[in-house]
Amino acid sequence: MSLEKLGKHTYADIAYNGANVGCIVTEQGMVLIDTLFVPKEILVWDKVVAKLSDKGVRCVINTHHHFDHVLGNYLYRDKAIISHEACYREMAKPEGTMTCYFVTRREDIDPATKEEIYRLPEVLPNITFKDRLSLHLGDVNLELWHTGGHTESSIFVHVLEDNVLFTGDVYQPCHPYMGQAHFGTWLKALASIQKMDINVIVPGHNVISGKAEAKHMREFIRIMYDRAKKLVDAGASRDEVLKQVHPHISYYPLLPGEDKIQIYEFDHAVGNLYDELTAR
Repeated sequence: MSLEKLGKHTYADIAYNGANVGCIVTEQGMVLIDTLFVPKEILVWDKVVAKLSDKGVRCVINTHHHFDHVLGNYLYRDKAIISHEACYREMAKPEGTMTCYFVTRREDIDPATKEEIYRLPEVLPNITFKDRLSLHLGDVNLELWHTGGHTESSIFVHVLEDNVLFTGDVYQPCHPYMGQAHFGTWLKALASIQKMDINVIVPGHNVISGKAEAKHMREFIRIMYDRAKKLVDAGASRDEVLKQVHPHISYYPLLPGEDKIQIYEFDHAVGNLYDELTAR
């Protein structure tokens, strides 16, 4: 645990085994951003935020539907759990959170912990929105809006008083999972960050950063997109696009022990990009 205070009201912790999490302390209770997935860490985070305010948890916001951002929802099933409507739809599907898909192959998680994760009840959001949602909680105002990109369900959460932006996995300064991405939409979402009045960005994973780093990630997606589009426009086949775009994987370093998975997922994502560019 390495809790960081990012403003008068906003805290974040990036040290857990999964997604980054946040807490916004308001006069009307705390707002949690995402809820982790390892059972022991879910409970640890709950104890940490309990020390930040005697008002208790008012609501939870899920930035999208993937397991590492939502499995801890069960601890707050009696609270308001807010997400985009697509997050609800995806979580309602069998294996919609992709828990088994990701956790099964994680070599850094012991078998007993994996079984505990699989047994966690999946608690769906109970409040959803389509485009934008404003939360006015006494001395704090939050703006939530749908971005898409990383997933259809992806959203941003802007803490107006502190000029802090939680991006979920739309922005992360490392190799992102791109298996459910729409790349054209993703580029627009990343570009919108540069126009915002923000001082701090809390990504879905990796280090807390700012606009410069987010611009760097947009460049990663843009180069990948432009290379694939140029090849598609020239009539290249799917296999040729995969071959020519593959070297771009070196933009971010591969993680030791996860390089094979990251290579597979990158190439799969390029295939998805080819399908996006050739869709009629």
